[in-house]
Amino acid sequence: MATPNNIQYSSNPVEAVSAEAELRIFRSENSTYSPDGNRQIIIPLNCSDKSFIDFSDSVISMKITNRSADASTVAEATCNVSLANLIQDLTLIGPQGNEVEVIRDYNVLNKVLDDYSYGANHAKSIENILSGASTDGLESGQVAILGAQATGSALADGGSATLVDKLVCATLSNRYLVPCGWLVGQAMRISIRLADANTALFFGTAPTIAGYKVEDVQFRAKEIKFNSMFNATFEETLAQAGPDGLSYIGETFLHAQNNIPVGNSGEQNLQFSLNPRSAKYILSTHRVESDITTTTKQSLGGRVNSTLTQYTYDIMGKQMPTQPIVVNVIKPDPSTSGGQNNISQAYAQVLDAFGIISAVNRDGLAQRALATSGASFYYSDTTSSGPAAADGAVASKYVSAITLEDFDSSNNPDVFSGMNLSTSGPLVYRPQLLNAIATSAHRVDHWISCDCQIRFTVDGRLYSVK
Repeated sequence: MATPNNIQYSSNPVEAVSAEAELRIFRSENSTYSPDGNRQIIIPLNCSDKSFIDFSDSVISMKITNRSADASTVAEATCNVSLANLIQDLTLIGPQGNEVEVIRDYNVLNKVLDDYSYGANHAKSIENILSGASTDGLESGQVAILGAQATGSALADGGSATLVDKLVCATLSNRYLVPCGWLVGQAMRISIRLADANTALFFGTAPTIAGYKVEDVQFRAKEIKFNSMFNATFEETLAQAGPDGLSYIGETFLHAQNNIPVGNSGEQNLQFSLNPRSAKYILSTHRVESDITTTTKQSLGGRVNSTLTQYTYDIMGKQMPTQPIVVNVIKPDPSTSGGQNNISQAYAQVLDAFGIISAVNRDGLAQRALATSGASFYYSDTTSSGPAAADGAVASKYVSAITLEDFDSSNNPDVFSGMNLSTSGPLVYRPQLLNAIATSAHRVDHWISCDCQIRFTVDGRLYSVK
């Protein structure tokens, strides 16, 4: 009778591969950045020859100085901000200058992910606190940085804070060792485009001038170096892999935008073109255009619902789902009774989408009812008078979602588990609006979560397949 595998012993155990690990600090090319000056932060990952980078615990840090000014020399223009607020676009650049990964409107996406993946306890964790993020989902709950006691025509340095956060993307949010020291050409680079101050900073009272600067940008990660025997074996494996090289799979997000003009109501047909090979789910958010550059509005952490009552998507010529997702029907007249409140279907779609990657938290920062002053509720069915209530511009955590996961695609070598949209024409988002958009157009952002294959080859190339 054979000994079970889990209690077998050997007098000649296989020795582990020896390796050395070193914490590396990669610094940005320039010392100071600001949205009204040099707003493109470049961080070269200049690692040692034949080394690997462990991105699983990597973080980025930066010193943020509030340069907002009030008209009075007495008041200070105190702002609330988190590190993620400052990142408009995140790009990973390969050794040949190629774009490996690009995530547009990263700050809005990051807020959506936080709303549904962070619970009340997680939001109070050290990781969230160090990033300056809110513990209750409101912009006012972010780290507060004092402004300068300057007149309205001058920018002066006020208070500052050094914040730390993880970057969410396929390349840097994985648990694989990436052979950055084997790449040929330039060093792999992280590129961050800073957001406008009016968008990134939140104020309880609007300042005369909103401004900030960023200094001392550092990216920290572990560098791993193996012995020469392992390196030789790794090179042989790369050579055997051929021109396609070795790869790992991560999750990235492709982005597109639409606008709903003032005066529009009823069903909207919003077309956008995103064509990944393995689409997992779609997120669509609504924001008031004028709020995006208004310093007292929560355009990042608080979206709006545009009085959306139901929605569907048209994907590859088919309506998905077959029956519209009913969101809510608010009372057209606050003085009358009746109406329908059915946000459970819409919220279930969000749970399904995030549940694919086990990133959903059922105790999220999006609440059913307004608990505090601000945008913490999932869907605002406010029926009070005023244009903001009438056109669904009251801030909330609302997001439309639909799952596209297709496990039958496993037989296709070019598709992983999502729906193959590589040959699809324009996609269509069809929200049904109860009331007309009244005072400002509403911007609609779409993100498709998709599998991203990061490939590296024996000739030192790094590229992605989405």
